[in-house]
Amino acid sequence: KYATTLREMDDEKHENIAIDVLQKAFAETKIYRFKMTMGDIRIKQFRRNINALREQIKANPDDKDLVNNLEQLRKERLAFELGEFEERTQHVPTDMSIRFDYGVRLYETGRHDDAIVALQEAQNNPKVRVDALYLLGRAFMAQGMIPEAVETLKKSLDEYDLAPTGDRKSKEIHYWYARSLEENKQFTE
Repeated sequence: KYATTLREMDDEKHENIAIDVLQKAFAETKIYRFKMTMGDIRIKQFRRNINALREQIKANPDDKDLVNNLEQLRKERLAFELGEFEERTQHVPTDMSIRFDYGVRLYETGRHDDAIVALQEAQNNPKVRVDALYLLGRAFMAQGMIPEAVETLKKSLDEYDLAPTGDRKSKEIHYWYARSLEENKQFTE
């Protein structure tokens, strides 16, 4: 409860204290949930720092050091998250939400074959099924597996309840579905 309260203060100083508390609890109990919470705090810190750098770049768009710092921080965040979610899949192998998060990071790092495996498993979770199918279709496209991409992106569209509304997610899925049809020579002008 103490760590949760510290975490909710939403500043790095208190979050670091929460990480220390959670680290001690994990060392004493070996309850993996404490370690996951530490990782969640670090991910939150990375994202907050990235957003702060983006704001600084908006104010100083010509500052090349800020742009380089942002790119470096993004790489560090992605590397941290990839390691974090890989470890989580080993400790909680039946949680398909974690498997989906791992698949997202694999996709972002360009490890498409590994992403395909993780996302195929994650699509069994109804909560992330549409997103898993969408990203799986994108991974198939990246690997040149165009017929599989067409089929998977079509499934994603069919299962997305708001597909006809034209919301942002719907537009992205439609766009990539059309691209896959075009790549598969099924789409004409």
